[in-house]
Amino acid sequence: MNELHAKAKKANASAVLGFNEPELPDQANMAAELAAKEWIQHMEPLRKAGVRCGSPGISSAPQGVVWLGDFLRKIRRGGSDIDFYCFHWYGETLGQFYDYIWSTHNQLGPNKPVWITEYACTNWNKDNPLPRDHVESFAKDSAKYLDSLDWIERYAWFGPMRDAGTVGKWARMLDDEGKLTKLGKAYRDE
Repeated sequence: MNELHAKAKKANASAVLGFNEPELPDQANMAAELAAKEWIQHMEPLRKAGVRCGSPGISSAPQGVVWLGDFLRKIRRGGSDIDFYCFHWYGETLGQFYDYIWSTHNQLGPNKPVWITEYACTNWNKDNPLPRDHVESFAKDSAKYLDSLDWIERYAWFGPMRDAGTVGKWARMLDDEGKLTKLGKAYRDE
């Protein structure tokens, strides 16, 4: 039993996630070949033990879906697979978000469920973020929509922290005192 398997068993884990944005140099920065090798060695034993394993969480940058497709081919040749896809998305409009999740899911194969493990409405401008009402409407409308899709199993808004950095102050769920923002309350209650 490897260390990851022992930790998952001790935690009574029912699901684990793969690498974080491995296609990006400023994140996990892993070639698909290396990630596939590590997956087969460390994650496949968990899958065989009944723990569901989510794909590496890809960004919505164009190379994300290309990287994940390459990774999936490599692990499948090695006798492994994933149990669900993990996607990230950041952008400004609901239409862009919906287009991304549908097209990425269809490209990779709609036979697997999806966890959107990071997403937020942002223009990446910390000093001039998208308007508060736009971000709050996006969060509320996207949550309702995601809840209506049977292939979306889980989703998580990015901003459960006090400082959301370049994602923008209106995307955060906690204020400077650590209390829920209006967005945090709406997300919790949705």
